[in-house]
Amino acid sequence: MNKPRSFRQLVSSPQSGGVERLIQRSGQLLRLDTLVRDLLGSGFAEHCRVANIKGNSLLLHVDSTVWATRIRYQLPELLRNLQQTEQLWQITEIDLRVQPRDVSEAVKKPMRKAAMSRDAALCVKECASSIEDEQLRGALQRLASRGGIKN
Repeated sequence: MNKPRSFRQLVSSPQSGGVERLIQRSGQLLRLDTLVRDLLGSGFAEHCRVANIKGNSLLLHVDSTVWATRIRYQLPELLRNLQQTEQLWQITEIDLRVQPRDVSEAVKKPMRKAAMSRDAALCVKECASSIEDEQLRGALQRLASRGGIKN
């Protein structure tokens, strides 16, 4: 069993070549990503990126289910075009996975508060006044306050 090595050992070890392999692999994936984006066209390219290539399978990350569906219709043509390139003739399968690019963008969108009319709020307040359960009555009164009705 191999003993785990520190980062410094990995970088400085001449026989490991780990960093060199990592740099080569990332360069290969970047070139492949550029090729795939060019083949997909500008409408699709901004929603798709190459995640990995392993054996005869290419893995693409798509930023939403909507774009995954749209790109899925383009896969047969993309596969034919990839197989016509000298480096990627062995690709026989393309997998799509939904992977949002920046989750923080979804969080940044302001939440919209539900609006309640004054009449609906009055109805909820009247309903609350007839309920014996204190927790439920309190919840309904808080709900009625969204329509501008005070307790």
